[in-house]
Amino acid sequence: MPLDVTLAGTSIPTDAAALKGLQHVLKLAFSLDKTLASLLDATLVSVPPNSCKSSISYTSPAASWTPGGGPVQFGLQGGATGTLEVVASGDLVPYTDGLDAPKPKAITAAKNLAYMKLTLSFTISATAAGNYSAGAYGVTAALDTSDAYSVTFCKAFAPPTPVREAIAQTFESFVLPLHKDTLNQMSDGDYLLHAFDGNLHLSFGAYAGLDRVLYSGQSSVDVLTAFGSPLATLSGAAQPEINASVALDFSFQYATRFEALLSRIGGTARLHLFRSQNATSSTVLKATLAFDANVSPSISPHNDVLTNSLVQAAGGAGSPGGLALTQVLSSTNASSEIDKYVAEVNDKLTSWLNRANGIQANLQVAIETCRSRTILAAYAFDLSSPRYPSAWKSAIDGDFVRAFQTGAVTLDSGSGLELFYQQKTTFSCHVFNLWSLTSWNDFSSKASLVYAGNNVFHLVAKVGRTTETDSMGTMHSMNIYFSASADVAVAGQISNTDIDLHIDLTAQNDPKAANTIAAMLSAIEGGPVCGALARGMHAFATNSKKGTALLQVTVPASAYAHINCDPYIGDKPQTHSNYNDAQNWAAFAQAAEDLNAWPLRSMPRVSDQNLAYLKTFVAWEKLNMTATGAKTPNRVNLGEPFTSSGWPEDFPEVDDSSRQFIVYSMMAGQSFMNFCAALGDLVRATDVNTTATTWNSLLQLITDAIKKELNVDFLRPAALAAIRLCKSPVSIVDGPSGAAVPTDHFAVSIGL
Repeated sequence: MPLDVTLAGTSIPTDAAALKGLQHVLKLAFSLDKTLASLLDATLVSVPPNSCKSSISYTSPAASWTPGGGPVQFGLQGGATGTLEVVASGDLVPYTDGLDAPKPKAITAAKNLAYMKLTLSFTISATAAGNYSAGAYGVTAALDTSDAYSVTFCKAFAPPTPVREAIAQTFESFVLPLHKDTLNQMSDGDYLLHAFDGNLHLSFGAYAGLDRVLYSGQSSVDVLTAFGSPLATLSGAAQPEINASVALDFSFQYATRFEALLSRIGGTARLHLFRSQNATSSTVLKATLAFDANVSPSISPHNDVLTNSLVQAAGGAGSPGGLALTQVLSSTNASSEIDKYVAEVNDKLTSWLNRANGIQANLQVAIETCRSRTILAAYAFDLSSPRYPSAWKSAIDGDFVRAFQTGAVTLDSGSGLELFYQQKTTFSCHVFNLWSLTSWNDFSSKASLVYAGNNVFHLVAKVGRTTETDSMGTMHSMNIYFSASADVAVAGQISNTDIDLHIDLTAQNDPKAANTIAAMLSAIEGGPVCGALARGMHAFATNSKKGTALLQVTVPASAYAHINCDPYIGDKPQTHSNYNDAQNWAAFAQAAEDLNAWPLRSMPRVSDQNLAYLKTFVAWEKLNMTATGAKTPNRVNLGEPFTSSGWPEDFPEVDDSSRQFIVYSMMAGQSFMNFCAALGDLVRATDVNTTATTWNSLLQLITDAIKKELNVDFLRPAALAAIRLCKSPVSIVDGPSGAAVPTDHFAVSIGL
């Protein structure tokens, strides 16, 4: 019998005529342990999780063969081991996606299928002369001759299939990779995962232009009102298919240990390519990544795509919105802003080619920093295309650039290096003050394009309303605003719209302000990556006197929903407890201390003991009750704290100037408590107008302080305190590192 499978002495009959990958002219024998012995007549779906995995031993003499006349010979050594596992649900193949902020992902078992997962260990050798199976590219034998390569075949079954039948069919259907018949031998729903050492020719970099459109405003009311505007038709476009008609910007050769996951459904087969998690020390040392000679790290040739994607978002070139946006983009100012974006992105792309350690390109360092199975690319093969055989041959020869160029292959834009590229090159556009406009003519005359940095453009309509928020302390500029994705505006239904809070800090030609932003980034305590970026920004501020430092923080509604406050109806507290307000006050006071952003940290005429008291919630309660004449504190009521009767008896006696510093500081904490309450209202969508009222009161307080020439910066501690109260980890981080740091700007974006 060519294939002999036994389980604890029980023979599992197989059909030699049905064999695919396991050579039928050789006698191959496999022995399974007793784990599944009592379950042979049970169904796959009934196998308990603690009895689903069996070990395998290959008990025949060493054997080797070349499947499908391909370029690779596979061998089984005597005593080789493997596993057989029943997977009724959960993950089939876990992997990591993303290089800046890696995220765990997985290929999961389909809900209507169960899988028998067979893993065997093979030796691999190339049949062609030279280092690799196809000459310059392809597969090579293991650098360590004792190495074996895992091949895992996941056979799909209906859940009621008996275990005995599934075991037999899995061995019969087992498919080997890297030959012309591999995909044709697989059935719908099957998966094949295999590891190999090789040198592959890969490409990525299909420029996609606009990614998202967001309606934004200084208050949440601006955002919600924008959805009712007749101009609220702008939205981001779906990512285009990446096929042979698209020129890819980066092509390179990469020699290392890889893993490939194959699957097929109907006329389409998919190949996920990974850097292996099982790279040996010798593989890592010999891994090389070299860009092709014609690679030019510049998006300048894509300028037309950039502007066209914005015009398409407004309805296309022939639409009123498209014509209006074309007029806005044709201005000299808009061209200058676009140039800033292009220069910044080109810096990011150039950094991939640089060698931070003097040996490896930064792209290779980024890939190999992650020790888990990391996705590089995902391809789809059209099995019905007459060019498929040529495309598949190029793929198994290791030349994915040539395979892509056949026209039978598309590249997935949502994962691997292509996603990494698009994260660096695509941009979002915040449309501000749309609520104020009634026609596209109005839009074209009032809107202007501003590049905010880090792949974010602002389309701002002038509405005659300004808030002085760009002169606090040493800050050059700070904006806090709200936004919601334009794509959620469907038939005017906005009740479930999530409104994100954005915090942007910018310092230009101001090292002191850049250090202030770095201190803010450090104080967020977002983990090792954020800490390293904060140190990098401090170094940038020291070394670049004329550069621009930028920090952008996005706080989703799901994060600021964690901020609590004591309930009020109008200006009436509904409980006798001030617990939540006291927590919010303490967060603001601590943030102001950490950032050295309010006078209460140090005042020449006030003792440390008195300053410590003035920072407490109890002191605010005393000031508030004295200013309002009430017997209980009320965060909504400011009272008259600047009058002589508004000064508590147990507060330190100071001059009028010092009193102003103290009062503005404590009123800022009071306004922050109200802002926390407004965020709660926004989450519950019960009184969105409150957000505008309370936020504007804080902005007005800042404006008054500036006009009185007080060196007060309340916005930074308000922002930091809100971030800390969210108690949400930083989930998205993007910023330069190592040799990737440009000399003229340092831009960091994070998301909770």
